[in-house]
Amino acid sequence: MRALALAQPGGELALTHLPVPRPAAEELLVRVLASSINPIDVRVATGRYPGGDYAYPLVPGFDFAGVVEGTGPEATRFRAGDEVLGYWDAPRFHRGTWA
Repeated sequence: MRALALAQPGGELALTHLPVPRPAAEELLVRVLASSINPIDVRVATGRYPGGDYAYPLVPGFDFAGVVEGTGPEATRFRAGDEVLGYWDAPRFHRGTWA
């Protein structure tokens, strides 16, 4: 997948190619068509979000709109092709919605 990512702390955002993630049991894989930039994204991208668990390459972004590409085996509410919008919520900053 293509993503805007930081390769290291203090680095610059760059177009990067990363492996397509597999959704966990209750997760969706979404092809992001739109994302936002908000103050928390800037703080994460600059490493200034307190208490953040950072992993690199880091793909910022939380808000998204897109289309479901796949689902984990326990995700039953949505199917491939469904249009969705939401907020990515993960315990660590690693794979955000700028992908």
